[in-house]
Amino acid sequence: MKFKQGVPDDIMARPDPRLLQAREIYDTLLAFYFSQGEGTITSTSDGKHMTGSKHYTVPRQGEDWRFPVLFRNLLFDLQTQLEEIGLEVIIEKDHFHIESR
Repeated sequence: MKFKQGVPDDIMARPDPRLLQAREIYDTLLAFYFSQGEGTITSTSDGKHMTGSKHYTVPRQGEDWRFPVLFRNLLFDLQTQLEEIGLEVIIEKDHFHIESR
């Protein structure tokens, strides 16, 4: 995985070893499902997160990753087209929720 420009790297924000393992799994899945072999870390210990966020633990136990480009494009197009007919898309844990605006 790569770090978005300006995001503290692992030297600045030491991650839990499980995050390192998770990154490898994510990259493998990106390659399998989207033909995209490298994910992007968009936040480690930077930015604003909830009080008690695992972004701030040492070792760090939380980080944010970007959706794959094709998935983001699908979401953007879906949201744009549904907004035109008065609906909105809400991303839930394992599904999209579509409702009137």
